[in-house]
Parts: sequence; structure tokens; C-alpha cells
Amino acid sequence: MNKLINSVPAKYKPLQIKRCTKYGNNYWETYSPKINRNVKLFSDLEYDNWLYVETNPDIISFCEQPLKIQVNIDGKIKESIFDMWILYKDNTEEFIEVKYYSEVTGTSKRAIRSQNQIAAQRKWCEENNYKYCVKTDLEIRKNLHYLNTLKYVISEVKRCKDINYLDCKIILELLKDRCLSISSIIKKSKLGPYYVMKIICYLIYTGSIKIINPDIDFSFDTMVMCYG
Repeated sequence: MNKLINSVPAKYKPLQIKRCTKYGNNYWETYSPKINRNVKLFSDLEYDNWLYVETNPDIISFCEQPLKIQVNIDGKIKESIFDMWILYKDNTEEFIEVKYYSEVTGTSKRAIRSQNQIAAQRKWCEENNYKYCVKTDLEIRKNLHYLNTLKYVISEVKRCKDINYLDCKIILELLKDRCLSISSIIKKSKLGPYYVMKIICYLIYTGSIKIINPDIDFSFDTMVMCYG
């Protein structure tokens, strides 16, 4: 398989933001197979949110730091930059802001500034007919086992060019109308264990199969089944 992932062009290009004290804490730059380029993320929480975006088969494109907006709030012009723009399979577009829960609910100066930023973004999205969502650490990090699984899945997908399409079909046939552990798939398919693991990661990434027991570490004991 020479071309495993088909990228969909994004509506936006990421704004060039300097890695200063305000934006540069815990900076990440990593390759996205989904959009076929490196993405730049300006916090650990933004990186964790990206793991979900990258592995969500219903999301076909995205852009980090996509747009700077100006909004009139009580007679004052407020500027803000969204953390992410997302395009879904049904052509729905959504803007995302990633915040720690303490910033969304707290009363510190930083929290109040974040809440004002969210209010401005939400108002702009309502005025321009876009969906808007605030993702916090309570949602993003509710299952750390699954987050680690997503990291592993993406790492395997980045180097899955040697996967044979017929082998994918063999595994999908084994999973037809039932769930199996990865170790059982290895025995039944008679394929190499780490090659099967790579195929499983690719099929999870593309939404062909799903994990049944996401609350444990990803291993040969992980149970999977076909999606749907």
C-alpha cells in the first residue's frame, strides 16, 4: 500500500505564532498523517486533544491556530485566535478552544481572561454560523490509558507503508460479527505478531475497527471488533 492515508485540503493555514512566554510553554511539533504535514501545538493539553482529532475517523481535516478574529464586546473590540478548526465527514465545520478546567471556572486574572476569550469566540461563531466547542482537561484526560493507546496507534500509522491490503481484509474477515483479542487474531491469521499489531493500529486509525476495552494499556490482550 503506497498511499494509505488520503489527505483532504484544509480551508485554513496555521497562523505563524512566535514561541514566546505566552504561547511557547510545552511546545510540540509532530507529523500528522491525516493532513500530511507537521502540526505545531502550544501546550501539552493541545497535544493530547490533537491525539483525539488525529484518530477520529469522522474528522477529515483540521488546522491548528487557524484564524484570528475581532469581536465587538460591550463596545470594545476583542481579538482572539482559535486553537483549532475541524472539518467533519458531513462537511460540518467546528472551531475548538482548549483550556484547563481551572481557567474555565476560576476567578483568577488568567481565568477571567480565558472566560472573556471564550465568550468572544462563541459570539463570533454564533454570528458566523459555525459550531463551537471548549475542550478541557477533564474531558481530554478522562482516560489516560486510552490517550497512551492513541499515541502508540499514531506512531505505528506513521510507518505503516509496508501493510498489505489483502492482510487487512484477512483481519477484517476474522472480526466479522465478533470481537477478538489481538493475540487471537495473530493465531488465527498466522501473520507475524508485530505486523498484525501495525495492521490493527491502521484499522483503528481509519475507523474500520474499534477497541472494546480502552480502559487498559494497549497490548496483545486488547479486544477489538469491526466498527458499526
